[in-house]
Amino acid sequence: PRSIYSIWDKMQKQQKTIDEIFQLQSVRVVFKPNESLSEKMQCLKIYSIITDIYRPKPGQIKDWVSSPKSNGYEAIHVVVMGSRGGFVEFQIRSERMDNIAEKGFAVQSRYQKDASDSELDKWLRNLKEILDNPEADTMAFLDEFKLNLYTKEIQVFTPKGETITLPKYATVLDFAYNIHTEVGNQCIGAKINHKLVPANHVLNSGDQIEILTSEKQQPKTDWITFVVTAKAKSNIKTALKQKRKELITRGSKLIENRLLDESMQLNAKAIKKMLEHYKLSGKEELFCKIGDNQIDVEDLVPIVKKKSQNKFVKYWRLNFFSSGNKKQEPQKETPNKPDIDTKKKLILTESQQNENYTIASCCNPI
Repeated sequence: PRSIYSIWDKMQKQQKTIDEIFQLQSVRVVFKPNESLSEKMQCLKIYSIITDIYRPKPGQIKDWVSSPKSNGYEAIHVVVMGSRGGFVEFQIRSERMDNIAEKGFAVQSRYQKDASDSELDKWLRNLKEILDNPEADTMAFLDEFKLNLYTKEIQVFTPKGETITLPKYATVLDFAYNIHTEVGNQCIGAKINHKLVPANHVLNSGDQIEILTSEKQQPKTDWITFVVTAKAKSNIKTALKQKRKELITRGSKLIENRLLDESMQLNAKAIKKMLEHYKLSGKEELFCKIGDNQIDVEDLVPIVKKKSQNKFVKYWRLNFFSSGNKKQEPQKETPNKPDIDTKKKLILTESQQNENYTIASCCNPI
């Protein structure tokens, strides 16, 4: 029987109840390979024997021997109808495949006999390419890369018929960066099965993809939102950082040369005036906008020329001129307060008239 976690994981991914999960049981067939035959041929022979006995479920055959997963996993999975009326999954592996499935890439090199690229070689080469890049965010890349190892995968084809394995929901742009960094940076779209699609088009297994590029194309910020592979995200971030550095350098030179034409210098005081005018957080953001032509250098000259107001003068005007400008309000005549001798007792009577007193609002004598 499958493990409890495996059943729960399938329920979560497929959004099904336990009654809707048919593959509660699985059989793992691990064989000792015959050196005179290829492992693939022996896997297919075992598959043929199983399907001669049990009827296979349509669309439930997965061949990871012909196209191994990017984490090195190899096997043939087939779901059949069991003798008791329930579905059972068979996993067909050789001893080598089973060892790699249980222990991972660490043992794969022991079985490599030829010089051709294994999945381990591709994995390590991809990892080294990103880590060698000084601009890459290593920790963020490793988090993305780790996630890619455990996602479901699709198999797609290049125009020459070469197979490329990508995570599920990978886009045209992910495919382009998998081919080469510059191909990804200049990607404007693709032809999939002879139909034009945009760069954010999600790929399906079996698609044949031809990338379309343009030398004028540059990576954009929104590309990060739809790519899924760690390699694509890392390369886009690196390209955007490099572009920002170039814009900052260009913007700094433009404003510096323009101020020199006016016999002025680009100092802290001038930068402060520009930042305050455009309400920007720092000089790098200012230079970047100038370099990207979002701010015209001609508009900056009068801003820098504008004299700052002396703090003392500003304070003096604020306190004295503001008070002088206020309109004088007419003074209200206050009634004369009655002269009351507080040392003497004051006796109130009803017959008394023209009393020289006022009862407070809080007092209500009976």
